[in-house]
Amino acid sequence: MVYAIVGALLFFVDQGIKWFCVQNRPDHVLIPGLLQLVYTENRGMSFSLFEGFRWVFVAITAAALVFVVYILKKGYVQAVSGRIALTLVLAGGVGNFVDRIFHGFVVDMFEFLFIRFAIFNFADVLITCGAVVLFYYLLFSEEGKAHVRDRSSS
Repeated sequence: MVYAIVGALLFFVDQGIKWFCVQNRPDHVLIPGLLQLVYTENRGMSFSLFEGFRWVFVAITAAALVFVVYILKKGYVQAVSGRIALTLVLAGGVGNFVDRIFHGFVVDMFEFLFIRFAIFNFADVLITCGAVVLFYYLLFSEEGKAHVRDRSSS
C-alpha cells in the first residue's frame, strides 16, 4: 500500500510539472551551465526515435505496465529495493503513457546545457532510476540473485 501511495504521488508530481510546462511553455535556465527548462513535444521514444508510432508505444507501454503490476500483485518481489525499483518504473511509465494517450506525444522539459543529450521529463528520470535500482536488486540482493539463478537454470 505504501508503494502505491508513493507511486501515485510521483505520478502526480510528473503530471504537475508537465501541466506547468504545457501552460507556460518555459524556456529558461534552471541551473546555469547545467540544466535548462524548455517545453518540447516528443512524438517518438528516446531521442525522438520512431516518430509516428504512437499506438505501438501505447501498446508496448500498456503491456509493460500490466506486467509490472502483475509482478507486484503476485508478490514475486518482496525485497524493498526491488519494490522501489518497480514502483519508480511504474510511476514513470504511467506518466508517459498518460501523455501519449491524451496528448499524442510526451511532454519533455529538462535539457542538460553541458552536453548534447536528449531533452527528458520527470517520468524519464523515474524510469531510469527504477532501472538502476532494479539492476542493483538483480545483481546484489539475495532475492534478486535467486530470481536470476532460477531463470538461468531452467
